[in-house]
Amino acid sequence: SFAVFAKGAVLQARNKQDQAREHFITSIKTFRQGSWHDETLYRIAKIIQKQANAKIAKAAAGGEQSRTTAKVQAMVATKIKTQARDEVIPYWQELIDRYPKSPRCEQAVYGYGVLLCEMAQAAEGGEQRRTAKNPAKRDEGIAILDEILKDRQMSLATPEAGLDLARLYVQAKRFDDAEKTLKSIIKMLGNKDNLTRMELPANSMAAPYIKAAKDALARLKFQRNAGRVEFEAAQKLRNQKKWIPAYRAYQGVAKNFPDTDYAPRSELA
Repeated sequence: SFAVFAKGAVLQARNKQDQAREHFITSIKTFRQGSWHDETLYRIAKIIQKQANAKIAKAAAGGEQSRTTAKVQAMVATKIKTQARDEVIPYWQELIDRYPKSPRCEQAVYGYGVLLCEMAQAAEGGEQRRTAKNPAKRDEGIAILDEILKDRQMSLATPEAGLDLARLYVQAKRFDDAEKTLKSIIKMLGNKDNLTRMELPANSMAAPYIKAAKDALARLKFQRNAGRVEFEAAQKLRNQKKWIPAYRAYQGVAKNFPDTDYAPRSELA
């Protein structure tokens, strides 16, 4: 009932997140058709993410005290993020499906798109290679984030969505689309009328997004040619008939740049 939801909201305001979450879930179970459940679903999702961030911070602090290696800390953080992501996604999806006209829907769409972005952007190693072979989540994330930009109902989520979309484009090797997206963010935030619509003060909250977009543009020219220098070095060694160093260099290209055009060429060389 709404009374249970209201009590949950009070508990959440008092930072009693676990109890608040229980009340929100009970509110949905006892009266599923409640018109307020867009807010209920939104709050549950935010609680899960907030608690995950708190667990990561706590684990990092504990790791520093016990001198746990950075690699182990990263593994712990990844595990916490993955668990939270799997838990949050159904709430974002339900909010989007049931309440498409809700004021909370845009944040849900953005939140869902970011989670898909994280799933597609495998950080390192084997997870990255698996994602490259199965790009479905990446492409779904691209579609969702692209829709946010095309919607033109600008809010704080718009530049964030644009930056995440550009990252996914880079992973998909759609470098022209990434460049176009980053330039559109810079142009959009350079318009004072747009900043007013997004409620972004021109010299404060907008500046980090502009800087992030410009930095990403600067990196883009190197990302377009990732592995090129290393591949050309291997080619040079082969031309000099230094077979063993050339072989090792080609192996390095295939291992370190598996998602580029230079990887299969190195394997065939």
